[in-house]
Amino acid sequence: MAKPRAPLTALQIKSADAARANARLVDVTKGLTFIVGARGGTWQWQGRVRGTPRKIAGGRYEGGLGVTLAKARAWADEINGKLAKGVDVYVEFGNGIDTQQLPVEAPRKIMSCQEAWDIYMASIKGENAAATIADKGHVWRRIFAATIGPKLLTEVTYLELADLVAPLRDMGKVAAFNNTVRYIKRFFTWAEEAEAKTGLTNSPARRLRADKSAKRDRYLNEMEVRWLWDAAGELDATSRAFFLTLLLTGQRRDELRDVVREELDLSREWMDLPAERMKGKLAHITPFGDKAWSLISNRISSHNYNVVFPSLRAHFDEAAYTVYDLCNALNFLNATMAAKAAAAGRRFEGWTAHDLRRTFSTLASGILDDEEDTVLAADHIERVLAHKIAGVRGVYNKHEYLKEKRRVLRVWENEVRRIVGAEAFDRY
Repeated sequence: MAKPRAPLTALQIKSADAARANARLVDVTKGLTFIVGARGGTWQWQGRVRGTPRKIAGGRYEGGLGVTLAKARAWADEINGKLAKGVDVYVEFGNGIDTQQLPVEAPRKIMSCQEAWDIYMASIKGENAAATIADKGHVWRRIFAATIGPKLLTEVTYLELADLVAPLRDMGKVAAFNNTVRYIKRFFTWAEEAEAKTGLTNSPARRLRADKSAKRDRYLNEMEVRWLWDAAGELDATSRAFFLTLLLTGQRRDELRDVVREELDLSREWMDLPAERMKGKLAHITPFGDKAWSLISNRISSHNYNVVFPSLRAHFDEAAYTVYDLCNALNFLNATMAAKAAAAGRRFEGWTAHDLRRTFSTLASGILDDEEDTVLAADHIERVLAHKIAGVRGVYNKHEYLKEKRRVLRVWENEVRRIVGAEAFDRY
């Protein structure tokens, strides 16, 4: 054992434990060592007991909530004191019997990734929104199931996971890449925390990182809104209604995509989503403007499905508008708009469904009256977006702002009508 130059400090122990990097710190207290690994630090006493090298575990540090430096020193001093008196400290403080007499432990069963994934998905019901659970399942089936599903959890490596998610980033799909990284990291973290059940000691996904270099700030300008409105005319009726309603209401993609008839109030012309369907876990009412309500009411009168926006394959098996449907429609809109931009000699950047939310917020905030004063209150726009209002107001003010939200959406619809032209606006 290396001779320590100076006593360990509480700060050194805390920092080493938090870093979770392999390390071995030796204290001036005889035999006391702090061993750090991927799961944090543990205390150990090392020395000769009756001529035989022994190691005795002294408990975990647990971020300072377990065995502290002071407690570890007192424990090591007690061992050293009894050792000096001839006591077999390995028997008293260690396993209680000599290692030669220890029975061989049966190997712990290690789950396959697919077995663990199925248990994990069952465990998050009620914790994650239904749309998030569906998206996690889709990502697993598309990217991970065939490659790592059959493997044992302990066989999967960081490099293997990095290779599986890298193509998304290379294709410029930053949001999809970041979600995929977050999903797989959370799964393996859960498996590590459930080590007794899964057999996984160290998560291979720990080193995966989301791409923070490119935060999206994309929104459509007025010309692009015109292009979008025109291009939507070539989509199927469900896709057209879905994307135009996103533009006209600023709602989140999945919260609108999965809406069912029971969440619509036909008499008051609004959408009432329960807390479990919302990202912020707070119930939210969207009182539609006339155009958005017309698009939605036309959809529900055109079919007998419970979902408002049915998948294009719903005639085989009723399902809400799927990721596959959405991606095809979005790719078409981007390609059509890119062609219009090229013909006009303008630069064009692809956009996502979430960028329509930013478009609504940005352009609606810029609507001015004849005196060039802002027409819509920023707070009212934020409430339409179902954003939490910060500070004391957000805690105490429980008013629904239904009239204010409907006014925001009606004013915004009038602005879109101005942007695209009355004839185009009334086309759908």
